[in-house]
Amino acid sequence: IRFEYFHELASQRLDSAIHLSVILRLAVLLNRGRSDVPTPDMSISDSGHKIKLRFGAGWLQEHPLTAADLEEETDELRHVDLRLSFGPAT
Repeated sequence: IRFEYFHELASQRLDSAIHLSVILRLAVLLNRGRSDVPTPDMSISDSGHKIKLRFGAGWLQEHPLTAADLEEETDELRHVDLRLSFGPAT
């Protein structure tokens, strides 16, 4: 995410705009391609600057490219002071 794209927003809308952008990025990442493969059984929680994704057992191992993309996204989000964590549901 390029933070400079958000510089014209009022400060009270900045966090919302960044979070909505992150949600859109994750939606695109998790719905790759135009396949009939259903989206994963997952949960998401957001608490301030921390976003947690939890997937059904074995899903990440069965989808290593998506897991790699999530790793990249984790690195990208650090630039806007957000922490993304993901893993199997507990």
